[in-house]
Amino acid sequence: MTTSRYTYLFNLILVGFLFCQCGEPEEPTIECVPDDFVLAGVWKFDFIAGEGVIFGVPQSDQDEDPEGTVEFFDFGQGISSVRIELLGGVIEKVDEDIDWRWLSCNELRIEEEDGAEEIWQITKAEENNLEAEWDINIAGNTATITARLSRM
Repeated sequence: MTTSRYTYLFNLILVGFLFCQCGEPEEPTIECVPDDFVLAGVWKFDFIAGEGVIFGVPQSDQDEDPEGTVEFFDFGQGISSVRIELLGGVIEKVDEDIDWRWLSCNELRIEEEDGAEEIWQITKAEENNLEAEWDINIAGNTATITARLSRM
């Protein structure tokens, strides 16, 4: 081989290494909610999406105009009023009492009056914006809900 072929081969291998992705892409790390973040207050649901396997069929859906709010009181209680059309069904809560507490620096446990329990993974927490993900049970199937909320 001549020098130009070696150079060409070297450059080809180098480009291959530079553009090579090794292994699975990493999931984004969920950081802790800032220490100065105040959850207490009324939060309006701005967007909700759901994804899961329902009756053996993978589904994803979104409600870009959900109706409702959740109010967190300082002392670990609150009220949830929401109507969401998602994954072929309607989720509706009317002035339902909730109990809540922090499980970790980014996990919020919400127990609803009807006995349902949700563990919210907080993925974004700013003064007036909140994003969270949690699992729900739909007809014996688990779906993951993603929500964006804004402080009222």
